[in-house]
Amino acid sequence: MHICINLIVMKTENNKIGNKIKSKRVEKGIKQDDLANELKISQASLSRIENGKEEAGINTLLNISKILETPINYFTSDPVNINQQHANFENSNGVYISQQLESNEYKDICKQKDFIIDTLQKEIQKLNERIERRNKKTEELTIRLNNLI
Repeated sequence: MHICINLIVMKTENNKIGNKIKSKRVEKGIKQDDLANELKISQASLSRIENGKEEAGINTLLNISKILETPINYFTSDPVNINQQHANFENSNGVYISQQLESNEYKDICKQKDFIIDTLQKEIQKLNERIERRNKKTEELTIRLNNLI
């Protein structure tokens, strides 16, 4: 089974992001200074982020997502439309990312992927045939050379 994933457009308004961070932190029962310590930033800096006065960098957002066990797009995006498929996965950094896929985009991406796979398989077959022909030619030349010796 092949999974095709396409990221949706993400809005990054500081105030919305900050409010969502604060809301999720409070929901999880985590104190602001405890989260700041885990993020290795000052409590004042986290307060400015939560109040929309300071922009959270991508690394900070990724770490917040991981610590609060919340998809990063909870903080950074709004759904584009209702008719979307969802795919959740955990990337190599352990950050949870929830991505939304429109049905038509998903199908188009899968078709493109299948076309690329088919094309690559055909090219691999051609290369294998060339290798086989060269191996036969090398074998024939080796036999001729041995006959000359």
